[in-house]
Amino acid sequence: MGKVAEKERRSFYGPFWFKRLACSTLKDIGIRRHPIGQKKVEAYKASVLYGLYQKYAAKRVDPQEKNA
Repeated sequence: MGKVAEKERRSFYGPFWFKRLACSTLKDIGIRRHPIGQKKVEAYKASVLYGLYQKYAAKRVDPQEKNA
């Protein structure tokens, strides 16, 4: 497999990897449905999940870091 084909394959799997990561992270913090659409989180595209991830999960502070 050439370098170009390998790069295209990696970029193709990027959104699928992020969608799985975002779904599990949002579920861990208690968001199982979209706040507005009320559909399950898994039903949305990676771009929508990225917005939810940035809004809720990325701003979350670890309690140990907060006390330090």
